[in-house]
Amino acid sequence: MYPEIEAKFQRLELWLLMQLAAPYIAGKPCILKRRDPASIDAAGLTTVNMQGVPIVTLRPSLQDEGDQVLLKTYLHELAHVRLHSGMIRRTVTDTEPPNSKDTPPSPKVFEDEANDQANQWLGYGEKHRDMNEPYAQGVIYALVDYYTKGKTE
Repeated sequence: MYPEIEAKFQRLELWLLMQLAAPYIAGKPCILKRRDPASIDAAGLTTVNMQGVPIVTLRPSLQDEGDQVLLKTYLHELAHVRLHSGMIRRTVTDTEPPNSKDTPPSPKVFEDEANDQANQWLGYGEKHRDMNEPYAQGVIYALVDYYTKGKTE
């Protein structure tokens, strides 16, 4: 009856699922923030706050670029949490204004490892997702199942 309201609700529902699923996929507690990262021109950014908790910040407009771009960026940043958060120094970057900081790039090896992990997760999720679910939700649920109900393949 109100398609514009339904569409906004589905977008919000996906962000909530992403927040709840992030610690399962990343393998450790982490926080997902839906805001423009402090790093200039970044679609996503992973930092570690002063309490030692990894923070993933994703640009809200990623949803406008399609589910695959959103998921690839989300999974890339979660891969940084899983693989590299113990090597990231603690900062307050996640509380700084959007697009305010020219952060140094991550080492190429970190980016390559995060890309590889994100591609593996995306491939697994696409192969094992429930086709009755919307694409993004199905991929995320498949990955949560992988880490909580026993790994297959």
